[in-house]
Amino acid sequence: MKKVDSLPGTEYGYTQLSELAELVMNSGNILNGYTADNEALYEQLHGMNQAAAEVLTEIDGVSAVFGVGFPYYSFDRESGLILPPTEYGDFVLEQGKRIWEAADAQKAGSWACSICVSINDLPDLKKNCKPCEVSEFKPRELFRVLPDLDLIVVVDSDDQQTLESIETNLNAAGFVQSDTDIDGCVRRTQQSIKELLEGAENPTPLPMDLHVVSEKDFLATVEKLPEFPNESAKVMAMYKNWPRVEIDLLFDILFSLTPVKNTSDRIANAVQLGMEKLIRTKTDEEIMEMIATRGPRKERLMKDENVRDLFTQRIDAIAEGRFEWK
Repeated sequence: MKKVDSLPGTEYGYTQLSELAELVMNSGNILNGYTADNEALYEQLHGMNQAAAEVLTEIDGVSAVFGVGFPYYSFDRESGLILPPTEYGDFVLEQGKRIWEAADAQKAGSWACSICVSINDLPDLKKNCKPCEVSEFKPRELFRVLPDLDLIVVVDSDDQQTLESIETNLNAAGFVQSDTDIDGCVRRTQQSIKELLEGAENPTPLPMDLHVVSEKDFLATVEKLPEFPNESAKVMAMYKNWPRVEIDLLFDILFSLTPVKNTSDRIANAVQLGMEKLIRTKTDEEIMEMIATRGPRKERLMKDENVRDLFTQRIDAIAEGRFEWK
């Protein structure tokens, strides 16, 4: 792999550190609700997922499409507004400030990672980036603080044909994955966030962070909800060559899983039953404490009053049978 030792200037067209800093800070502004039309923000973001789900449900073998993450854990169904997760939003703003300081110290210059993945045909971002000392701002770390479309797609079988159909159909419809083209992802996110901040009626869809799981494996994970063990589930990720990766699917299901389209009765009933079993044996406070032990980001979320209040609303709605899984 070719190593990038220097940072070329703007004439090369790569993402600049100053651009990256502005993008991350604007992501914090989105999280904190500083948009022209906060009332429309949830529908804009959920609408992007719905548009993707329309494409996905045309594919044979897709039995459910769920959204997870932001904005679902921040949506107040009573007011129809996104209540800002300010603890996490402020953390993202701080990351943006760090990049500004680095850009200022370097007197401008390109983000080394965007150059590296271009000349090396996108190396494995975990294997190759972690030991690299050229840039302290690694792609995977930055993508974690940028908004994207987090989707869990449940399929009859996660075979190669199904995976290829998902990627081909989504790409043809104008959706892009967040881990394939670093500069393209940055440009797409810049445009989408600009339109979201301005309150555009049909903003450009954000890049996707899409994971596919077989119905068998999804239901096996749901069965573990009552114990809520701190373990990962293996799923297929729509990155280059569809690697099998580990994610905290149990957390996603409990914390923010929200139906977007096509949930079968079997899946809907299983999720509701698993949730009820957990809720009957643990208090809201105990559940939130369990979540907080699953890593720094989750601990940060669980310190936020808005996030805690909305999670309690979610648990109450599920316990009372008011949460719709379809």
